Amino acid sequence: MIEIVDKWSLPHNRITFAIEQHAMKDSSGLAFGALTRLRISGFNIALDSMGSDIEELDELLHIPFNELRLKRNLVN
Repeated sequence: MIEIVDKWSLPHNRITFAIEQHAMKDSSGLAFGALTRLRISGFNIALDSMGSDIEELDELLHIPFNELRLKRNLVN
């Protein structure tokens, strides 16, 4: 992905990748590694559909995101 964006000379900080939290449950660590590389390269990472489970909140400490999108039921 980084190579494609660089090919088109797009600024990394203008692109946000949104990932749903359940995708981070990948036991191989591939998703975490990919997101970490994207953040280090200057891309934005949005964690989508965040719920209120304590387990979910604890996972926030390990995910390299810079935007958090909450489920509507948490806001209403």
